[in-house]
Amino acid sequence: MTFRVRWPFAIMGIMLLLAAGAVGAAIYTDFFALKRVVIEPESYSVELSQLSIPFGQNILFVPIEDAITYLIHKPTVFKVSAGYNLPNQITLRVNDFKPVALALGEDGRTMLGIDDRYRFMPYDKSKQNIDLPLITGLKNCALYQKVKDYRVSLVLTQLNQLKQEQADFYQSVSAIDLSTADSITVYLDGLRFPIVMYAGGIFEGIKNLKQFLVDFNPELQEIVRIDLKSEGQIIATRKQCQKKG
Repeated sequence: MTFRVRWPFAIMGIMLLLAAGAVGAAIYTDFFALKRVVIEPESYSVELSQLSIPFGQNILFVPIEDAITYLIHKPTVFKVSAGYNLPNQITLRVNDFKPVALALGEDGRTMLGIDDRYRFMPYDKSKQNIDLPLITGLKNCALYQKVKDYRVSLVLTQLNQLKQEQADFYQSVSAIDLSTADSITVYLDGLRFPIVMYAGGIFEGIKNLKQFLVDFNPELQEIVRIDLKSEGQIIATRKQCQKKG
């Protein structure tokens, strides 16, 4: 009796043997021994000394969960992922929260960030967040704590809408002052005067102001203040009116 081995089965058998050999090499040799761990971005590399990572162990069996848990519990981090760069490197990629606005501390000098969860976070000058609006007049500015002034959520929601639909005016918002309890004061680049409005009316207010400036082209040199608190009205205070008062 003659046995014949068909080529497809022979090739499959060879591939299985090669795969088994590769698995055996990965498990029983030091070719896949962990030699390097990289954390991205580099600013988190200082945390490497705090991670209990067993260098020299087979990279496929390194318990990386503890390192990920340690990093994810840092207040500025919301996601950590691990990548295996065979044969001997693991890369941990850290995604941190980004500020959506800047805040001036109560001392008038300290700069903080505010993330999209309305928490104070450290301000990193090296990341050049100069295009973010600055919010002033806040109290109880404690790192990693939520902003206590409820108007901040209204302001940031309105600014996000402005960014989506009126990007040019969003870019011109330089500062928003919340020191007055019943209103906010908005400052726009290119305008010398403040604009007073309610926290929930930034989008409509600036949109109406834009239309007003286009339609009437008023003499801005004489204006010292614009009040948008009255719905549908733009009340401009001129220099001579201020003197009479």
